[in-house]
Amino acid sequence: MSLSAYGLNQAVINAGNSNQTIVLDHHICLTKDLVIPPNIHLIMHRNGLIHLCGHQLTMQGNFEAGFFQVFEYSQPKHSFKETERVIFKARSVERVISTWFGTHPNNTDNSSALQRAIASAYAICKIFIPSGIYKLQDTIHLQKYNHL
Repeated sequence: MSLSAYGLNQAVINAGNSNQTIVLDHHICLTKDLVIPPNIHLIMHRNGLIHLCGHQLTMQGNFEAGFFQVFEYSQPKHSFKETERVIFKARSVERVISTWFGTHPNNTDNSSALQRAIASAYAICKIFIPSGIYKLQDTIHLQKYNHL
């Protein structure tokens, strides 16, 4: 299913209970909190980017993306607003990849992006950080179930 005609929120509504694959290859802004149900497989292409725009995205369905940023936050880098976050539920991904949240070895500070990746791993134990040297300006807090 292509999102060119309507946004992600509407694509989820249109899918109903049927199994659907949604491919996102452009930038979108969430217009409200959104739950991607288990019957939807969301695939992010390199040009796809989900701007949270102050909302929460909960992934219950399968999520697939490469080693590139796919989530953008409207809050400043060191501001963690509970209403603006991504949550991966059990079986939505095998591991959360830090680059989805904007970590990159060239960044002067990867602290907030890495902390957001860790926070998103609600029911996922593994957080994958691609090889490289990542600069951190703040303390990183792991959940008791997280493994880097």
